[in-house]
Amino acid sequence: MKYYTFKLPPYLYYDDSNEDVFRMGDKHISRSNFEWFDLIIVEKGTLYLGEEGVNYTIGSNQGLILAPYAHHYSFKPCTEDTHFYWIHFQTTGQWTIKDSIEKKHANDSLYLPNFFSLKHTDPVFQILKELNSFLQINHLDNRFNQQIIFLQLIQRLIQNNTQAVSAKVIQIAESSATWLNNNFQRNISMVELGNVMNFHPSYISRCMKQVYGISMKKYLLKLRINHAKNLLSSKNDSIEKVAFKCGFNSLSFFSKTFTKGIGLSPSEFRNNYR
Repeated sequence: MKYYTFKLPPYLYYDDSNEDVFRMGDKHISRSNFEWFDLIIVEKGTLYLGEEGVNYTIGSNQGLILAPYAHHYSFKPCTEDTHFYWIHFQTTGQWTIKDSIEKKHANDSLYLPNFFSLKHTDPVFQILKELNSFLQINHLDNRFNQQIIFLQLIQRLIQNNTQAVSAKVIQIAESSATWLNNNFQRNISMVELGNVMNFHPSYISRCMKQVYGISMKKYLLKLRINHAKNLLSSKNDSIEKVAFKCGFNSLSFFSKTFTKGIGLSPSEFRNNYR
């Protein structure tokens, strides 16, 4: 993981923010001369953004911070309607990018991960909505309020990053995720994963929730839906065949699950995307 490291003081200062919706097929602009840090948090859907040759897939309840004057671009158009928030901010102090948090500078530096998953989403989205509630009125008091709320958001992101997760929990979650990635295309069960990992499925699910922000079942479902989107947009297989290739043993359940998650039926998605 990469961390933006800001020398304190001075503190970060807020410039602008809003929320946006990208429709299926929309892409972020390509740019290289943007002077602000760009904090992006996705509430629903997926953004496919790159920075200086490194690509990031930002799903629901995940965020990315883009650096000023770097090359930003979309490496893939949105495959579903995607709702996200963005905040532009800057610092007049020193900043750099590090691979880890240095404890000896923990009291005089602020560390923000460039890519993160939210562990507790409600407080963050409440802060974002409150921040944007001041956009309609251009008044000096509102600028003060926005700066205060922005710093509350930064504090929340720091807490999100520093909440302790044991090495054992991380190892179980990552090993389980690897197994799911390798086996999601067949009809697997949570009991089978529990037997492979030698842990109760409920415990594995709690570990994955701590590390990835979603339960084991939702992680598996997300893998299958994302694979289905790729097949529907690039292959001529029947929808029934796509369903079985993604590990669904029922066409009706696949259609219902896909429609609920994406907002379009499999056939509608295929017709709109291709």
